[in-house]
Amino acid sequence: MAGVLIHDGRRIGHRSWTVSAVDQGFAAGAVLTPFSTPRISQPRHPNAREVADDVRSVGGEVLFDVMTHARQLPTTNKTDFYDEWELWGNSGRGLATPAMRLEHVERVFRYQGSLGVPLLTPTLALTSPTSPEANHVLETASLARGLDAGAWQSLAGTHSFWASGPELDAFVGTLAGLRAPAWVLTLTNLVVTDGVPDFGNSEAHLGFVRTVHSLSLRSRVIIAHADYMGLPAVAAGADTVGSG
Repeated sequence: MAGVLIHDGRRIGHRSWTVSAVDQGFAAGAVLTPFSTPRISQPRHPNAREVADDVRSVGGEVLFDVMTHARQLPTTNKTDFYDEWELWGNSGRGLATPAMRLEHVERVFRYQGSLGVPLLTPTLALTSPTSPEANHVLETASLARGLDAGAWQSLAGTHSFWASGPELDAFVGTLAGLRAPAWVLTLTNLVVTDGVPDFGNSEAHLGFVRTVHSLSLRSRVIIAHADYMGLPAVAAGADTVGSG
């Protein structure tokens, strides 16, 4: 049976609800993000260290996903907590240059290390495996592995990315060569209506589960923000899905 990681939220009481779910065996842990959990405690919003320690106190697994793929979307505007974390260096926000990548990854890893969670490499939301952004993702993943061979990796993409057939497979094959111990995958524009995901784009969903199967042959695979969409991925080899 696959484990469930509860994604972070800003709703009051989210921490206690998550800890209770883990303690009762309904969930395996939590995924914290700089968008929902502050670096510095605020009224009714404990800091990331406190939340992580509470989840671990009941045996839960904790990840800290900086969600760079979400921050770089033009529609992202809720950044009050995020900005506290100071995840970008003097070179600016983005992964387009070696300096940007190094500054960002080093800061991300430093925070993850201080929280006692796995080192999870940031990524971008890709629309094509042959785009310049895809090369930036590959360079970032390679840099992270160079900094720490045990770093976990992440991969996020839109329906067009996951539906790109042989080009997707070639790109994933290159990433698989990094031999990361774990992968966190995200289908970034999944449409959900009345609690049921839209599986209408069969090529995208086939590409997604094909990628899960390929990566699971060597690594653990976690499906982020999945809910029901995670079920086919579990059948393909994922061992954990994110909910919420």
